[in-house]
Amino acid sequence: MKRNMKRLLALTLSMMLMILSASCGASDAQSGQSGSDSSAEEAKKDVSISIMINQTWNKPSMEALAEEYEAQNPGVTIDYQVIPDNEFSQLLKSKIASKEVPEIVMDNYQSLAKSVSMADTFVDMKDREWYPKLINKDQILIDGGAYVLPINGSGDPFGMIYNTDVYEQYGIEIPTTYEEFLAACETLKSNGVTPIVLTGKDDWTIGMWTVTMFPNVMYGVENGWDDLNTGKMKFSEVQGFKDALDVLNELVAKGYVNDDFLACTYDMGQQMISEGQAAMTLQGSWFINECTSKYPDAKFSMYPFPFKEDPKFASGQYSGFHVFKDSKNVEEALKFIDFVAQPENMTKICADWNYIPPFTECTNELPYWIEEYMTNYMEKGEMPIEEMAITCAVECGYLTTLTIDMLAGGQTSEEVLQNWDAKFAELATSRKLPGWE
Repeated sequence: MKRNMKRLLALTLSMMLMILSASCGASDAQSGQSGSDSSAEEAKKDVSISIMINQTWNKPSMEALAEEYEAQNPGVTIDYQVIPDNEFSQLLKSKIASKEVPEIVMDNYQSLAKSVSMADTFVDMKDREWYPKLINKDQILIDGGAYVLPINGSGDPFGMIYNTDVYEQYGIEIPTTYEEFLAACETLKSNGVTPIVLTGKDDWTIGMWTVTMFPNVMYGVENGWDDLNTGKMKFSEVQGFKDALDVLNELVAKGYVNDDFLACTYDMGQQMISEGQAAMTLQGSWFINECTSKYPDAKFSMYPFPFKEDPKFASGQYSGFHVFKDSKNVEEALKFIDFVAQPENMTKICADWNYIPPFTECTNELPYWIEEYMTNYMEKGEMPIEEMAITCAVECGYLTTLTIDMLAGGQTSEEVLQNWDAKFAELATSRKLPGWE
């Protein structure tokens, strides 16, 4: 109503001026038209940009950048749709299937590419001004398109993250064999400390074990993942996968994990390790960042999980912002993406995560645990291997579901792999992947 009234007043004023002075008529008509165009432009700007994000990823910089953008762009509202971690993936799949999508989703890039056609679902942002400045611009190309503004310049390492004070208190050296690892767990348990925290309430955290261990099993196996992905070899035919799952079963059976692991949340696990009630968990390096922000006195480090000989860190995916092609306000969403890509804004996001930034213009300082990781491993040639969400041709969430059921006593490790083979075939066939046409 207010916008209509403004338009009416502008037109009325124009007509009055035309009557009073014919010589100014053309000029006044243009003035009236300008007022009308201005009002239309104002109406056009009254848009909402919805951003779907899981609870863990909703860092302080997200809201701060939204407020800054809204202040710079009157009429534009940034609407964060914060979803509980254990509901995010399924809700996203439902939204994509129904085409009732937000403008933007924050998610793992390679995982999305396993579940949808990126070219059909998301906007190719290769023509944005910031793209050539990315340090990982070639790595994010999928079939020639760049469908993400990454917030990290390299993947995070996945490994056994531990409270260094707890290890020092009980004289535990970093284990390099599985036998040494079990001995460390027994020392901790005998002293009333929970050796390992599992946070099964947030199911993705159980998946961290398989996406780290399975690539270790296949490391050095010629054509290993190619054969698995094309159906030439089944997961149930790889003894190392069964052995890896049996390691998890053994840790539970020996009482080396928390009794409430099916009900324990990610936040609860962080508190247990940070306060010394528990010693360690298998996670990505972001876990340390989150813990130290909540518990600044806690100290952490990490090492490759020695469940097999010569273990490796796994390396995570690129994470970031994706713009849906079917959303209502694509152009406005891309403008927000351009704003986020400004080095000073990306610096804020990377500071929240302690990520290696995707632009050289960012001014982040790396935290001590990343410096230690680089010094103790990367600079000595111990490079991480790609995690399973990258090496596997389909999305791995169902394997996590099966693994949790196994830990709860619902199936054996053999059954997990057989059921995963069936699901893998279903997913690969539905997408007509090579070998499954």
